[in-house]
Amino acid sequence: MRKTLLAALLAACMPHGLLAQPRSGDPAAPIAAVPYPSARVSAQQVPPGTEVNLADWMQANADVGRNPRGHIDVLKWEAANPAPGQALETSPAAIPLTPSQAVALALRHQPGLIAPPQASALARAHIDARVLALTHSVQRAWVNAVAARQTESYLRQVTQAAQTGVELGQRMARVGNWSKMQLLQEQLVLSGAVSQLALAQQTSFSDTEDLVRLLGLWGNATQLVLPAQLPNLPATEINTPDLEAAALRHQPELALARIEAEQAAAGVTELHWRQWQQALDASLQDARRPADAELGQRSTAPILDPRHVPLTHALERAVHAQSQAHTLAVNTRSQAREAWFRWRTALDMAQHQRDAANLAAALQDETQLRYNGMLQSTWDLLASARARLQSELAASQAQRDAWLAYLDLQAVQSGAVVAFSSTSSAAGSAPAANPGH
Repeated sequence: MRKTLLAALLAACMPHGLLAQPRSGDPAAPIAAVPYPSARVSAQQVPPGTEVNLADWMQANADVGRNPRGHIDVLKWEAANPAPGQALETSPAAIPLTPSQAVALALRHQPGLIAPPQASALARAHIDARVLALTHSVQRAWVNAVAARQTESYLRQVTQAAQTGVELGQRMARVGNWSKMQLLQEQLVLSGAVSQLALAQQTSFSDTEDLVRLLGLWGNATQLVLPAQLPNLPATEINTPDLEAAALRHQPELALARIEAEQAAAGVTELHWRQWQQALDASLQDARRPADAELGQRSTAPILDPRHVPLTHALERAVHAQSQAHTLAVNTRSQAREAWFRWRTALDMAQHQRDAANLAAALQDETQLRYNGMLQSTWDLLASARARLQSELAASQAQRDAWLAYLDLQAVQSGAVVAFSSTSSAAGSAPAANPGH
């Protein structure tokens, strides 16, 4: 009855159709081919020595002259009126996978993480710790996958803007209104954008596969539908004074270490403990280096004089248990402080990058107004659009880093041990190359 109810609850959290799959280990099971959208675009140069046809030049300028904003309006009209056979197909929107659904899918393939009703409190604590670790991994993978797709989307827009610049440049060079050097500059901008997009596609695919492996999916189920962007960061404040206490309360290994330390200490008298402390201080005093010792000088292990303290099995067991409990408590407190500091730093960076993205958007709006007033060129407008997209990209990456730091903080407060990454990957917004002509 319990297994039936559990299966029903898990099924309610899963996308339809994932429960009726054939065996994943069957090599004959039919699967769809892996789609590969190539990031390469055509950026051919105008052939050297191409002669300008006067009729082409007059027709091109007449086409531009019929549009209030010149070249941009020409491309906008062509995009809105595709040639026959070029219309884009649209498919009905699917419901994106939520973090809670992802965790339910991952638990479905981990029967060892389902606590039996007869489990003791200690066994339940160990299972809860493993569930916490799996939940933390799945949620981080979900954030990385969503953020990677968001990055890919932004870089695709950057590439499209660069491709627009190349297309305009080719038309102008073809009728003699542009030099070959100007066209080559735009083609180099496009080449760099294509390289970034290709790498972003690879990162997006890899991050999605990381999530797929944790969810235990294969075949058609690996084509995950994820949200288009990350949710807004939580606005709740973290209670700093309770930070370390919460981490200590929820650390299951620490509770066990405390019990073992108390049991071991019960077999050692108070006098024996004082003798141990005095002997330890004496051995450390003998091994202390002079004050002027150089950094990196070779150290030797302190030697305990058995005349100062009787070394019994009970004392050794008690000292070892106490040391383990102390080290675990110190590390737990330290992780709680570091997780909180990383979260606050990442939150500040996310807010800073969002402010920078808003400034870039305002700059593009101002450039658009000046372009409409014929005070700035088409290329200034394209460059401002690329700069805004790069700022949006930096803001989304900072938001991803903030979410990862928040998940790490919540995991540490819940008793998990987290391996922090060395540095944040978010960077300041980089303006696009070749800002104008």
